[in-house]
Amino acid sequence: MQVRTLLQHAYAELVHDSVYKPVGPVPKKAERQIARSMALMETTDELFCNTMKLLCDTNKPRNDFLEELKELYINKIGGSYLNKEDKINYCFLDEYRVFIQDDLLIKLINLLNEKEYIPTKIQQRAMANLFFAQPVVIFAYWIAITEDSSKLQSEWPLPGYLNELRMILSDVGISSGIGY
Repeated sequence: MQVRTLLQHAYAELVHDSVYKPVGPVPKKAERQIARSMALMETTDELFCNTMKLLCDTNKPRNDFLEELKELYINKIGGSYLNKEDKINYCFLDEYRVFIQDDLLIKLINLLNEKEYIPTKIQQRAMANLFFAQPVVIFAYWIAITEDSSKLQSEWPLPGYLNELRMILSDVGISSGIGY
């Protein structure tokens, strides 16, 4: 938005002082240059808008899934434990995007219903450990239990949260092999 505003302001200054209220004749070449600069501004604006739409469309499934995870977290863990940090959640979801399928939310609900200790563990840790206050923690438990835990460990995108990974793996009975 700032680029657009800056370009529009610069164009208005140039045109107002030099073309609409000139102190002398305005050459045809100058008028053509002004027309070209307006076309460039319109093209730049269109490119920026198209790029933003592409990014939004590309990330829509991930963003929608995060919203579903957030609702699941609130319903199963409790809204008072939620301290959502988008960077953590997006980083995690982007790394494990391959596991996001249409029926994943149902699988996560079933996991929390079958493994009743998981919501309790998350609640016990959420106030002291930021990762446990994130909706993606539920997804992390699911990956640890249902997928190859070595993949979870080798591709873990959050080096500052290795201890939390160890806790999750320990909760589900898997030795992490991650050094302290």
